[in-house]
Amino acid sequence: VQHDPADGQPGIARVDAKRTERVASELGKTADTGALSFTGSPFPEFGDPAALDVLTVGTLHQYGFWKGTDHGYGGPMWATIAGVRSKGSDFIWRAFSRAASIEPAILDPGHLAVDPLLFDRICTADDGTCPIPDVGSHRVLQQAFGATIRSLGGIRVLLDRANNSKDPAGALLRLLRAVPGFGEDPLAKKANLLTLILAHRPERFLELRGPTAIAPIVDYHIMRTALRTGCVAITDLDTRIRLEARAWVEAKTETSIRLAARESIRSLCDLSGLDVAHIDGFLFTLGRTVCLETEPPMCEQCPLAAVCARNTDLFQPVFRTTAY
Repeated sequence: VQHDPADGQPGIARVDAKRTERVASELGKTADTGALSFTGSPFPEFGDPAALDVLTVGTLHQYGFWKGTDHGYGGPMWATIAGVRSKGSDFIWRAFSRAASIEPAILDPGHLAVDPLLFDRICTADDGTCPIPDVGSHRVLQQAFGATIRSLGGIRVLLDRANNSKDPAGALLRLLRAVPGFGEDPLAKKANLLTLILAHRPERFLELRGPTAIAPIVDYHIMRTALRTGCVAITDLDTRIRLEARAWVEAKTETSIRLAARESIRSLCDLSGLDVAHIDGFLFTLGRTVCLETEPPMCEQCPLAAVCARNTDLFQPVFRTTAY
């Protein structure tokens, strides 16, 4: 599901500047070690010859790890792979790392383009099923991505073109606009995530020089933490009720909240002096360990407890998309 951010409905969500400033003052103390290296389980190890392919195709599939009901949110996806019970994102990384270690050429663009059930086989849990929600969309993106990347010469060719430019990050982001699974999202969540991963891996697949800064990577963990901390305020009563009830929302509602979350992250970066890698890594980890989806938030363990608005009844927009 894709839509133009200019269609965001006004009067639904806004950045709370005062709360954002308070949160930023605490982030300088707590988030300076938040950046992730994307190395080691569940990610490929440093020097793994299949790492670039695993990271690229794994990022393509980083979305939608939750179950829906007629009402709305039905819970996160959990499954066991290689004996390890894993949440959705980690399951994907483990599955693709495992597949490439067994068959190094399995992520070749040619395979991706022509095998409609390759994703299902790669993402098979220990019980023999593919537990990924909305699996059909993953099959479609896998084949479209494979065909396009093959026609472009492969991800290494795109990286070489980017690294040979004056602005590698900007060049890669522009190249990814033409790639299915990366180019449809106006906020470019997966494209910015891949750029961040390739720049921060120990191999330094992507050089960081030039004017382009990696944009906020706005997924549902980021939106939930932005709402609960109070950095993003909901100004429409009906929307607040729907978020608290974890009910489905419309595209314009989701877009408004997502845009406000993006602006709040930009403000947090400016005010704290930290970059997107640190802020995103910190809030993503916070959302998966402390400010949880299905269990009461563990506010007493949160490093932001002193500055958080503690809007713990709020939830991320329940909206099915391939963007995050």
